[in-house]
Amino acid sequence: MPAAATLPPLHVQLLPPPAPSSRAPTPTPAAPSAATPAVTQAAAPPDAFIASTQLDQPVLPRSEPDLKQLEGLGFTGYPIRLRLFIDSQGRVVDVAVLQASSGDEEAAAHMKTMFLATAYVPGLLHGRVVPARLDIELSLGVI
Repeated sequence: MPAAATLPPLHVQLLPPPAPSSRAPTPTPAAPSAATPAVTQAAAPPDAFIASTQLDQPVLPRSEPDLKQLEGLGFTGYPIRLRLFIDSQGRVVDVAVLQASSGDEEAAAHMKTMFLATAYVPGLLHGRVVPARLDIELSLGVI
């Protein structure tokens, strides 16, 4: 009987919120080169979602992501950056791909699906449950 294939460890890093600016920057798309990962921008929900790092109690995972959804996928080795939008019930209602190499587009789509099925304990601000956004960086590789 063949042994089940195992995935290399998934490394997740929480990212700090972007630095505040006096005005919203106008994005200018850069032409991706073979040496740098391509950036994929996704439409984000309204600014009602507060950065998890600005909460009194940040959002916390209630369940683990189902890593089986990543089995058999190829990865370039570049990090994939996602923004999770978590409502006040702890449900992930949207996932935006902030950065993914052009070779990781399929993996990023599977990661979006994986995190949409992951439950969180909602964040608290001034004692109230609030919707939050959580920026994460993922890389799949061998330790």
